[in-house]
Amino acid sequence: MFDAHPIIRPPPVEVVQDSEKQNAPVFRVVLTGGPCGGKTTAQQQLMDTFSSLGWKVFRVPEAATLLLGGGVVFSECTPEQSFIFQEQLLLAMLSIENVFFEMARSNSELGIKTIVLCDRGAMDASAYISREDWRRILERNGLDEVELRDARYDVVVHLVTAADGAEGYYTLANNAARSEGLSLARELDKKSCNAWVGHPVLDIIDNSTPFTQKIERATAAVAKRLNIPGVPTIDQRKYKFLVASLPESFPVEHQDFQVVHDYLISDGTTAADGDRIPQLRIRRRGQGKLFTYTLTQRVRLPDGQRLETRRSIAAREYETLLAQRDTTRNSIVKRRICFMSDSRYYHIDVFQEPHAGLLLLETYSQGPPELPPFLDVIRDVTNDPDYSMFNLSRISPSPCAEATVSSSPSLEIYE
Repeated sequence: MFDAHPIIRPPPVEVVQDSEKQNAPVFRVVLTGGPCGGKTTAQQQLMDTFSSLGWKVFRVPEAATLLLGGGVVFSECTPEQSFIFQEQLLLAMLSIENVFFEMARSNSELGIKTIVLCDRGAMDASAYISREDWRRILERNGLDEVELRDARYDVVVHLVTAADGAEGYYTLANNAARSEGLSLARELDKKSCNAWVGHPVLDIIDNSTPFTQKIERATAAVAKRLNIPGVPTIDQRKYKFLVASLPESFPVEHQDFQVVHDYLISDGTTAADGDRIPQLRIRRRGQGKLFTYTLTQRVRLPDGQRLETRRSIAAREYETLLAQRDTTRNSIVKRRICFMSDSRYYHIDVFQEPHAGLLLLETYSQGPPELPPFLDVIRDVTNDPDYSMFNLSRISPSPCAEATVSSSPSLEIYE
């Protein structure tokens, strides 16, 4: 039906990639969430905080608010008009973002460290249309979902709508383009969150604390993910659990990735536990034929703590670094299943080699988390060194090899 009325649009928008060599860091952060979640306040708080720490901060305005403020009433649109609007909204969003991304890249070359704060990101557009229409928009414009979701932004922070857990504070007054009631707000919040499931760095900020603390938690989450000192941190840590098996049919929406980790040879000293300083590893992560690549460096600080930094790298740099792989260790190949359960973000690593069939569940929490009820969890292995990826990569037999679950269902069900 829509093909009978060609859409007039600007030239195709290219996804901007950082150059392989940067003089100063550039980070791209998305603030997303349902209506009345606190995005505007969080954006201002992030700008104030990081500006005071010497960062140049750019704020990308929300494209939907700009366009809807121009007189478009979505409820009055025909299906064809809705499709046109959503396609043009996505293209406008990418175009506006690219202006700020290019300015940030220029800053990098001048030695100016920069953070770009995006009021929503590309994947948010998919929450407001059918899956079929979303795929069609991507195809018509030569865009790829994995590229938009996983490679375009460094951190995604989802601020849960006040309609879910803080109903008394839900209001439509601070955004003239907003018209959602409580029920619809919760529905849109869930769709928006699910749209980002699969991003490597996704933080969910719920309404379990007063609003001021909620904004502080969002700020601390960004600072921690980007390893920016000077911001009070929240007591959140990674938890890891050994899982017996996967359900025959996964009961919640999820994203499935193929992941390969390799440790590199480094010239640092070797600690008593065999952990090198610095410890370097590269990762290839993707869906289908599209992959993203990262380099992670872990450094042991004088006080015994470890500082971990991570940056995106190009495929060419990945191949160059792969030639420096530590041949005393295995490449770790696994299937990663990312999903939401009870407003918490999880992933399960299904090991293919080595330790085929081993299942490890991971999440971040301020305390022991409630686990998804549909998983058969054996025990908490957070502090068990046998289940660290560094030790699992050893070519010599690992003590945890006996814990490998041989009865895991076929991985094909998650293709």
